[in-house]
Amino acid sequence: IMATGEPSTQRIQPARDAGAKGVLRKPFQQSQLLAVLMEWLNISRDSADENGDEPDESSMTPQMRAIVDQYWELLEKMTEEISSGIAEDDFVRVRSCCLRMFETAGIFGLPPLSRCAQKALTQLDASYSIEESSVQLQRLLLFARRRAQMRNDPPQQQAKPQAAEAPEAEEPAEATV
Repeated sequence: IMATGEPSTQRIQPARDAGAKGVLRKPFQQSQLLAVLMEWLNISRDSADENGDEPDESSMTPQMRAIVDQYWELLEKMTEEISSGIAEDDFVRVRSCCLRMFETAGIFGLPPLSRCAQKALTQLDASYSIEESSVQLQRLLLFARRRAQMRNDPPQQQAKPQAAEAPEAEEPAEATV
């Protein structure tokens, strides 16, 4: 994986030809590095898209599992950053966190979260206002927290009848502000 400050794709191509598996443009976020590592280690978003859920962690190597665990910790931090950014009306911080979620969630097996972050980001860019984007931002926070809770407290298979289960991979329809 190559880290570079070089903006030109043409000047980076020789490094790719020499065997670089990924390129990170400086400055980069930790979540972006984790995303490149996940792609390089072959945890692809294709398997997550097919299943509509996180990759099967039981088939991961300990190194892969550690990277996924680290991403979940970063996801919790990004969620809290968005929440505190909303409270402080810090547009730049909120937008930055939404962008990082959008860019990385799909790689870590969370394409619905990535799409939800994209919608919040699109609304922020269209309105340039946290207040006018509050519905999408609250949906994103709700969805991210729900996914984290599902990961931390997996539902008991025997506790719920099949008919009562709701599809958890779907984005939330509405959020109250």
